[in-house]
Formats: sequence, structure tokens, C-alpha cells
Amino acid sequence: MPIDIVGFWSKNKKGAEAGVEASRNTRTAAENDLRQSVRKAYLQALRTKNLVRVAEQGQANIQAQVDVAEKKLREGAIARIDLERLKAQKAAADSDVLNARNNHTVAKQVLNLQLARPIETEFDVADVAAPTQHGTGLEKLVDLGQQTRPEVYSFRNTVKALDAAKTVAGQGLLPSLNLSIQNQQALDPEGFNPVRETNTTSLALSIPLYDSGIARAKRAQTEEQIYQTTQQLAQIRLGISQEVRTALTTMENAQARRTAANEQLRLANEVARIARVRRDAGEGTVLEIIDAETTLVNARNAVINAEFDYYAAHADLQHAIGADDIDAALRAYEASKAKGDKKK
Repeated sequence: MPIDIVGFWSKNKKGAEAGVEASRNTRTAAENDLRQSVRKAYLQALRTKNLVRVAEQGQANIQAQVDVAEKKLREGAIARIDLERLKAQKAAADSDVLNARNNHTVAKQVLNLQLARPIETEFDVADVAAPTQHGTGLEKLVDLGQQTRPEVYSFRNTVKALDAAKTVAGQGLLPSLNLSIQNQQALDPEGFNPVRETNTTSLALSIPLYDSGIARAKRAQTEEQIYQTTQQLAQIRLGISQEVRTALTTMENAQARRTAANEQLRLANEVARIARVRRDAGEGTVLEIIDAETTLVNARNAVINAEFDYYAAHADLQHAIGADDIDAALRAYEASKAKGDKKK
């Protein structure tokens, strides 16, 4: 029976545990990637649903203008060319509605695919709460992501497993101790000094002197794997830093666009209102109405796109940090860090 005099068994056990934990971290990282894909597919389905509403509202508005124009044409208040212009705009609005509905259908199919269910499955998407704006500084979020992302844990545990493997690789030059216990019994002993039972215990210490360089080569190979894994960990940290910074920048840009789009929408609503008043008073032109309605639809689309760009960027930030609730993850990380500092 071998006796572990160099701590080989315990080292091997720790390495195996680290390898199992690294596999779990890899699975968690895959789940994090999947959550991001599903979340962004859901947001895209919700974006296209809102764009359908805008297109349908624009279609209804221009249809109302066509109805008014037909009545005025019968009264002789406008020229036929004005009615034809409105009908052409109505045809464009019909095309926009069809395009928006098709985009929504495709987005729903993509979400079904992400959820691994038949793509033709019918469902509706509900509105989501606006993500909170994080007052935490950039560096804290970067540090949080670099410390808590599943990929970081996976590479750390892989290094631990390889470190244990390095010990295993060098065991060919390590001394070994074997304990041997033997028991012999004679069922019918004879002679002047009969011995019925004999017990023998021996210890054998082996010290290898030369193994043709095999152990040294294996250790060098494992050390190279440790170096490569450490470099990959450094690359992962840099990538996380870039992901967090890009997500925050995109959120900031989307927020600025959303603010500007809301102002444009407010102005477009007022311009459309004035255009309708002038039309009712007989002073406005058809081109003025068409331009106002088109601008209003574009402004509504800009607000929706800016809003969902912000949501998508926030989803990227959640993926970059590896947590759904960023604020809770940050509080837990800071508490753990403070606890570690106290122990020191």
C-alpha cells in the first residue's frame, strides 16, 4: 500500500476539484451568453411591436386625411392632384405597416429559436421596466466584471488544476514509500517448534535517480499550459474591460439620442397639430399635411429606437458583468472585498 509522503494525493484531489469547478464555471458562462441572446431577442421583438403601433397610427392618420380630402374634392374645395398625393402617401403608409409587421414576425421567430421552441409558436411580448441608471463609476464596474465573470473563475480554476497536474507530471522523480503487511498461517503445523501464524511488515522507500527526462519534460509542458492559460485570463480581463466600457458608452449615447428624440417628437406633434388647424381653416396645403405626418412618424420611430438601443446596451452591460442585477452584484462584491480587507 503506497503512503503519500509528498502530498501527492491531496494535491491531486484539489486539482480534480478545481477542474470540476472550472467546468461548472464554463457552464455558467454559457448560461450568461444565452441570457444575453434571449434578452436581446426579446427586446428586438418588443421594439418591432412598438414600431408596428407607430406605423399603424401613421396609417390611420393619413387615412383620415384622405377621407377629408375626398369630401373636400366633392365639394370642389381642393384639386384632384391633392387627393392623389394623399393616396400616394397612404400607399406608402400601407407599405410601412406591412414591413413593420413582417419585421415583428421575424423578431418573434428569432426569439422562438433562442428559446429552442418551434419558430412558428405564437405569443405576445409584454412591456419591460426601464433599466435603472447606475451611478457607480466606470472603474468599479470594470473591476466587478473582471472579478466576477464566470469566464474569470473558469480560467482561475483551470490554473489551479494545471498546477496540481504539474505535481503529477513530476512524480516520476519523487520518492515513494510503500507499506507491505503479510500474514501466513499453517493449518497443521509440525516439527519441534511449530509456528501456526507469521506476520511480516515492511516499508520500501524508492528514490528514482533517472527517468530519461520524462518527468522534467512533462512538468515543462504543464508549465507552458499554465502560462498560456494565465495569458488567456489576462486577455479575458481586457475583453471584459472593453465590453463594460462599450456598453456604458452606448448607453450614454442612446440616452442622449432619446432626449433629443423626445424633443423632436414634441415639436413634431405641435407642427402636426398646427398643420391640421390650418387645413381645417382652409389655409394649409396638402404637402404641408404630408410633411407634418411623415415627420411625426419618423420622430416616434426615433424615440422607440433610441429607447430600445438603451435597453440593448444595458443588456450588454449585464452580460459584461455577468449579473442580472448589477447593483446587487456590486453591493455583494464590495461587501466581500471589505470582509477580505478586514481579515488582512
